[in-house]
Amino acid sequence: MRPPLLSYIAMASSVFPLTIGLRHWKTLDKPLRYFTLFLLLTVLQIGLEYYLGRIKASTHLLSDYYRSIEVTFLLLLFRQFILPQIKNRIVFSFLAFYFCLWLVVSQYFYTPDHLNIPMAVTARILLVSCAMIVLYSLVHKTSAFLIPIYKQYIFWIAIGVLTYCTGTFMVLSLGNEILKYGADYFIAMWHINWTFFILSNMFFSWSFIVATK
Repeated sequence: MRPPLLSYIAMASSVFPLTIGLRHWKTLDKPLRYFTLFLLLTVLQIGLEYYLGRIKASTHLLSDYYRSIEVTFLLLLFRQFILPQIKNRIVFSFLAFYFCLWLVVSQYFYTPDHLNIPMAVTARILLVSCAMIVLYSLVHKTSAFLIPIYKQYIFWIAIGVLTYCTGTFMVLSLGNEILKYGADYFIAMWHINWTFFILSNMFFSWSFIVATK
């Protein structure tokens, strides 16, 4: 079955923020370089997932390991922008909880031919929570330093993460149930995820534009 057009658009959208980041690499600060490396890993993962899909191989294990990379990269990135008095406690507690749960689920509940829904849902909840804490911290810092929140690139990264995680939460959490209705129905529902993925990449691209103005 030929992949839908929207899936190609979603894959292409992931290249845009990465291209901007690499183009301005020398002028980026450390957190944005760190984020650019994460985007590079994302593009590589998407490419490998596409290849595995074309040869009809399972992508579930790849998605599971990538999700752990995603959570680690983004939580450590957000740590740089959370209020100092709470950043270590929040981020390292989230990471410890995620990986302890990942070990338990992998050992006792993981099924190779199914989406790892418990970890997918947990990752979304942790990333949304941390992104909201970042936004709270930005509001607090903005009131102290009079820097407009929309002129800070981490604001747009947090908005991108919130957009993707909340927008895809329902379809992702019901992924295995949707699969029971067949591949055609699953792909039709997955258009929602692709749409929010494209939107998040637009926000990520804008974060680089804001940072390089």
